[in-house]
Amino acid sequence: VRNDGDCPGNYQMLRSWEVTDACNNSTTVSQVITVVDDQAPTFDNLPADLTLNCGAIVPGPADLTATDNCDPNPTVRLEQTETDNGCPGNKTIVYTWIASDHCANEIIHTQSITIEDGAAPVLTGVPADVTVACNQIPAVASPSATDNCDGPMTPDFEEVREDGSCPQEYRLRRTWSATDACGNATVLTQIIQVVDNQAPVLVGVPADVSVSCENLPTAATVTASDNCIGDVDVDYTEERVDGDCTDGYTLRRIWAAVDDCGNDTSVIQLITVTDNTAPVLVDVPDNITVDLNAGEVVPDPAGVTATDNCDENVKVVFRENIPEDADCTVGYTIVRRWIATDQCGNRAVARRQKQLFEAVY
Repeated sequence: VRNDGDCPGNYQMLRSWEVTDACNNSTTVSQVITVVDDQAPTFDNLPADLTLNCGAIVPGPADLTATDNCDPNPTVRLEQTETDNGCPGNKTIVYTWIASDHCANEIIHTQSITIEDGAAPVLTGVPADVTVACNQIPAVASPSATDNCDGPMTPDFEEVREDGSCPQEYRLRRTWSATDACGNATVLTQIIQVVDNQAPVLVGVPADVSVSCENLPTAATVTASDNCIGDVDVDYTEERVDGDCTDGYTLRRIWAAVDDCGNDTSVIQLITVTDNTAPVLVDVPDNITVDLNAGEVVPDPAGVTATDNCDENVKVVFRENIPEDADCTVGYTIVRRWIATDQCGNRAVARRQKQLFEAVY
């Protein structure tokens, strides 16, 4: 006889044996078998815990089955929970399988899948360090950034100037940074060393010339430009180098420019000044004839002067030659000379004769 219990696996079996003899005397013996189902089912092929990067494929729950010593068809149910661990890329997924037999004996198995974001974003396109002239500073690059969890992102940019020894020499630190949602960061820097080693350029410097002293040119207007600061002030000086005479010399005209970093340039124009022109005598009288017998008088020497292209104060030397044996009865000649010599030895001579009686003056 079977007496069912509270579940299919729990029951009692009553087994009785009876013996009767020929006189109809009988004896009965009974056995009670109590059947208990207190053993939970078991799972097959249990999945292990996993730790994955956030970019990996997360497996779905396994299709677990269970076997039971009493229940041929234990039930299996699945529960799933997901817990964030401080940021979107860090979380834990827990799969829980619960197997129950028909007597409510249960077995529980959990698989924990931990997803971690431990990789920083990747920056691409950050230029290398470079040394450039002040007028060749490259434009700011546009690197890209991508993250294994967050995907593409726009890097942050910062530029810092570190002054050097002069205004046009300095260092630029260009920094790009990318930070994902879990705080993993990548920082890359480009160093741009800016130098100024180019001197200004002088414009309008005239060529060397040779001129006469009265044709001395005025100083040219020379300008200067610089690759870093644009217009530059020009200093002008003039030096005279004396020659063999006062009006024969050399002029050194010097234009110089210096930029803010001390790069300098200078150009010299040499002007060779010469005086090869003799003075010009002014008011030299013509030759004349003086007839003393007719009462004519020998005139006084004329007041001859001289001009010069270079010398403003040319002195005129007068010389007169009267023969020692001059004889008024036969006539004689007076030679008058005016001599002008400038500071460079250029000489002008005017010679006039005066003959008494029929001599020509």
